Amino acid sequence: MLQAIRMILFVGVCFFSTGLVKAQYPEAKRSLVSEYLADPVAQRSSIWWDALGRELALAIDVPHTAADDDVIKYIIFFATNHHEKVMLNDAADRLLDIYNNHPDEGLRMMSVAALYAIGDTESMKDLQVHVAGDASRRVRHIASAAVYSFNAEH
Repeated sequence: MLQAIRMILFVGVCFFSTGLVKAQYPEAKRSLVSEYLADPVAQRSSIWWDALGRELALAIDVPHTAADDDVIKYIIFFATNHHEKVMLNDAADRLLDIYNNHPDEGLRMMSVAALYAIGDTESMKDLQVHVAGDASRRVRHIASAAVYSFNAEH
């Protein structure tokens, strides 16, 4: 089960690092993400990281668009690789909403990976409540693995 979560995180990071996601983002829409892409090794202040977290939370907190896929990939990337710098807990409610209500299984599994990467205890408890009733065996399996792994780590 943990392998499935790691695979989803790996896929998200691969999309990010190969530039496939970059090509899908309008530069003006994701200014701080674009700044990061232009120079990923630059030193950034805590204010910059806070602003990035707010930017991503606001980007995901809209009615579903095709950009949600890309925003979730960014959330996974930053939560996984810069968890000590960027707070993405504000995106958790929308990610839970995507998990609970979106018809696309792939997007729902990505939202589970993002929630796991963010690591917010309350969000993972909320996810655990909804896992058993999930109609999709695939999504239920991934979500169960994420909850189990998270609980084992915390």
